[in-house]
Amino acid sequence: VDYTMQFCVQMGPDRRPPEIIETNPETESYIKAGTTYIEDFQVYTNEPADCKWDTRRVNYNYMTYNFSRCSQRIDDYIAGFDYGCRTNLTQFTNGQENRYYIACRDNPQYKGNVTKEAQRNTGTPYEVVLKGTSRLMIQNVRINGKQNGTEIRSAEENMDVKLEVFTSNGAENGKAKCLYSINSNDEGSYSLFFNDGSLEYLTTNTEELYMPEGNYIANIKCLDLAENVAETFVNFSVEVDLLSPAVVRAYKDEASNSLKIITDEIAECVYSTTTCTYDIEDGTSIDTDDGLHHYIEWDSSRDLYIRCADEYGNKPFDGSCSIILRPFEIAQVI
Repeated sequence: VDYTMQFCVQMGPDRRPPEIIETNPETESYIKAGTTYIEDFQVYTNEPADCKWDTRRVNYNYMTYNFSRCSQRIDDYIAGFDYGCRTNLTQFTNGQENRYYIACRDNPQYKGNVTKEAQRNTGTPYEVVLKGTSRLMIQNVRINGKQNGTEIRSAEENMDVKLEVFTSNGAENGKAKCLYSINSNDEGSYSLFFNDGSLEYLTTNTEELYMPEGNYIANIKCLDLAENVAETFVNFSVEVDLLSPAVVRAYKDEASNSLKIITDEIAECVYSTTTCTYDIEDGTSIDTDDGLHHYIEWDSSRDLYIRCADEYGNKPFDGSCSIILRPFEIAQVI
């Protein structure tokens, strides 16, 4: 398709200094921990120019360092179709803001020409701030709110497993994007944490998984804006619990003068004095202090039909009991 372009050329001498458009890395960028110098730092200008830099805000003539390569002609680009200069920036310090000042002078073709040197235009110092960082750290990893090595029990065939990763240090006080891989450390097996759909760098990364019964290793890798990397792994297991609690012991507790029963897992127990055919919600609650040890008032005149349910809702089949007991006293032989 044909099209028309219109433009104007202003007559007269060039009075404008070179314009610094941007830099790579950009100002306010976070730099990876352990960096001692900025390799291949680039400054982009709107025309061919000679540039210098310093860590002090001084004019071009007083700047200490030259760029190692600059655009010198109208067809001389440093990247793509961009004019500018490139060099390795030294004097970089980790863990703090590093300030560099850049100034440029146009018409590099006049360089060395005593007569025309005075016609070159020089820009004011341009400030670039590069932020040194410390090493990114994974402070903690939680699996369903629990620590490494935890066992997760469920009455479902696929358990809802929530991974949480907490990061600190690095860029932006620990904000990072984290990836995970289950039972593999291959590079292509990692997936980004979903984080409820957020694409931001966060200090807490979360992922919801649905895991069948088994043993798992979650390999975790986190990266921040400065490309600092932190890695760790956690172990956890998923156990499907489809069994109702069992009463493993029953006896008279002399200290409390009560019938004490012990279950093999944390449970809520109730009783009836007539039958096993009742709903747990309708039974008389049995006192417990930890879910494992249960106490009923001692009464040798009644039978106890006890039903127990665990935290996953597992309970005896309808019409059956966890145990049927009748307290009795043993006559003492004199």
